[in-house]
Amino acid sequence: MTQPLSEKDLHGYMEKIASSGCADVNQLIGDFDKGAEIAEIAHLSDSQQRQVMRELGKVMKVYDSCEIEPDA
Repeated sequence: MTQPLSEKDLHGYMEKIASSGCADVNQLIGDFDKGAEIAEIAHLSDSQQRQVMRELGKVMKVYDSCEIEPDA
């Protein structure tokens, strides 16, 4: 069984992903929910990937007014 990420590691991945901006993070969360691989965390176990994305989702709820831009 894979251990959960430490707080330090978890926050490091979150910061790396969040640096791309609100709309991109929301898009990544949506993509992950549809089964897409997220490059920044692809090397982690499934449970660790879910841990990162779950925490990102919690943070992004604060920014619920941010919308995903439709494809041009």
